[in-house]
Amino acid sequence: MKKIFALLLSIWIPIYLLFGLLASCEKSTMNEVAASSDPVPVSTEVTKNRVTGTWQLKEFYQNIGNGEGNWVSAENPEQLSFSSSGDFSSNANFSLADRNFNKYRIIDSVRIELYSSQTEEKATFFFKRESETSLLFNPLCRENCSRRYTLIQ
Repeated sequence: MKKIFALLLSIWIPIYLLFGLLASCEKSTMNEVAASSDPVPVSTEVTKNRVTGTWQLKEFYQNIGNGEGNWVSAENPEQLSFSSSGDFSSNANFSLADRNFNKYRIIDSVRIELYSSQTEEKATFFFKRESETSLLFNPLCRENCSRRYTLIQ
């Protein structure tokens, strides 16, 4: 009886742990900043959050996991350009420059999708216009991965 009980424990405990790990590794579908903002009708917010222009990375948010992060100046600033016709371009410093994204579409008031017209590559990003010349633009992620850009054109 003890052997059967030990065998059952040795099988079920790892299975429960595996399911627990898989459930905890779920990717977030909304950035914490977006989740904390008041809901606004999509049409109003999208109009307000236009990303058209050329943006240069100014700083990124760095946190070692203790909740006391700070903004750090970018050393190799990336540049992103969004045209009013839906074209996207970036310089070589953009972390996804090798994916050849050349188009974008605004999904809703806080999400934007970059994609390639030649391949099926695409990626979803969070965006928020902080002011006339400041844009938060970063991939959707569970940890805070905020990146602040400044309008240069």
